[in-house]
Order: sequence, then C-alpha cells, then structure tokens
Amino acid sequence: MPLPAELQSLAAELEALGGGDARVGFGAFHALIMPPPDTSIPVVAADEEGNTIYARDPRCPADTPEASSVRRFRVSSSPESPESLFDSAGAPALEWILSGFNSAVVALGEAGSGKSRALFDDDGLCPRLLEALCGAVEAQSSSLSLG
Repeated sequence: MPLPAELQSLAAELEALGGGDARVGFGAFHALIMPPPDTSIPVVAADEEGNTIYARDPRCPADTPEASSVRRFRVSSSPESPESLFDSAGAPALEWILSGFNSAVVALGEAGSGKSRALFDDDGLCPRLLEALCGAVEAQSSSLSLG
C-alpha cells in the first residue's frame, strides 16, 4: 500500500527543516518459492511473467472449488544471490541504523525453506550486515580522530 501523499509531503517538509524524529521508510518482500512437501496436492502455479503465484489453500477440503480455495499473491522476483539480498534488504536496514533509527529484517517460512541459510550462513545477510556496520563505525571513528 503506497504511503499517502499527505504523509510524504510532511516527511519532505520535516527533512527540509533539518530532519527530526520522523522518516519515510519502505519495505521489501522477497519470496523463495519451494515445492510443497506433500506433492499429491498441486499447491503452487505461476503466471507466465512470474509476477503472480496461485496457491491452493491446503486447509480447504479436497472438494472445495478452485474459485474458493486458490489464493493469488503478487510477488517480486526473489534475490538470486546473497549480494542481491544484501543490496535489497540489508543495505536499506543498515542505512536506517546508521541514521539513528531502528530497523528489522524478518524471515518467515516453513521449516527447511532456507531462512537460516539466507540469514546466518557465512555469506548470509546477518554476517554481511555486521561487517558493513563495523566498517561504517570504523570509518566514522577514523574520520573523527583525523579531524
């Protein structure tokens, strides 16, 4: 849902006045689509462009008509690499942190879907965020001691 024009205008006005404790933020959603564990029930299909997925709600009885049991979800393309995940989700979170704001990265999904790997592997999002944060703090410390 887009931010109302009135709030965007207010945020721009606050920024022009020197900032403050308000800032307009945006979120990103990434989906990693994996096959369902129970392959006897066709659960997921995608449109030709890959922008929409259709998922049959597994809670619906088998005889429920498709019109009532299939849900439609619009998705953006999922990140292809740890670098692209950092660029799209980690870098904005880091920018918020360095600007003095709270930031959160949330991973949701079924067990075994890759959340821990994406976040905590050696090249995952959290190690990359910590490395970038330490680098930014170190750079700021160096510039303060030189000045």
